[in-house]
Amino acid sequence: TQSVQWEVVSRAKFLSQTVLIKEDKKVDVLIVIDNSGSMNYEQKSMASRVRNMLSILRGFDYRIAVTTTDPNT
Repeated sequence: TQSVQWEVVSRAKFLSQTVLIKEDKKVDVLIVIDNSGSMNYEQKSMASRVRNMLSILRGFDYRIAVTTTDPNT
């Protein structure tokens, strides 16, 4: 078992989560994007945060899914 830790920094809420990953190093990641107008600032800085997340996932067998909060998109 391997331990990987990262932080998501937000003006609204601080969140830190520790995840234990088994020996097979398989990781599923779901990204939910709130694409409402009030989240415009966060949407603009998504690229740098996703880049950082991908560097953390290097060496793992991962799958990433992305969805939005807008059912019409």
